[in-house]
Amino acid sequence: MTAIDLLLAAMVLVESSGDDDAIGDDGSSRGPLQIGRLYWTDAVDQLAKEGNPIAEALDYEVDVFNRRLSMLIVKAYWRKWAPRAYESGDLEVLARCHNGGGPRWREKPATLHYWRKVKAELDKQKRR
Repeated sequence: MTAIDLLLAAMVLVESSGDDDAIGDDGSSRGPLQIGRLYWTDAVDQLAKEGNPIAEALDYEVDVFNRRLSMLIVKAYWRKWAPRAYESGDLEVLARCHNGGGPRWREKPATLHYWRKVKAELDKQKRR
């Protein structure tokens, strides 16, 4: 597995305790990675921009609960909002971007707390 795949696995544990059917934030965040509708739309737009034909077939209401598709969405979101971090594998920036919602994550101190929780999960994976 790549470092980004390990990051996504750790984020699933932090976001939903591994529950693909999780619904949080009073229903506005869903699935294993707790993705909201605007986040989803941003990522699908990125996939379409990249010419990925799956973009036309994705349905938030159903596909957000699919772990594989949710991970595809998060990666597309990162390519849109944190392309340099995605290319270089800067896991902290990627995690904080996911938690903070796009380009303004740096303005949200809570993203640092989120990163610490994800980093703890990554460290657990390394010890296994």
